[in-house]
Amino acid sequence: MKITKSQLRKIIKESWANEKWKRTGANWDKRHADSRKAQSEAHPGHPDNVSMMDLEDYQRLENLLSRDLKVFLRGGYTKEDIIEALKSIVEDLS
Repeated sequence: MKITKSQLRKIIKESWANEKWKRTGANWDKRHADSRKAQSEAHPGHPDNVSMMDLEDYQRLENLLSRDLKVFLRGGYTKEDIIEALKSIVEDLS
């Protein structure tokens, strides 16, 4: 069976990621949270400290909401109206 260079790169990348995960273990989440907390305390107000969502999840959420939000904007709602509604919805979820 032949594999392409890109397939080989992907296999190596996945293998390396799996090994890294095995080495870091269950403490990864705590270390990540501690690191983000330290960063936020060192640089309050920095744009990177606004969200704890990673880029992939952010893009998924953006793709999920984009079309529908544009409909509301065209319907006459302001960005502020939509933001307040989204805040209220998220608060109701928690």
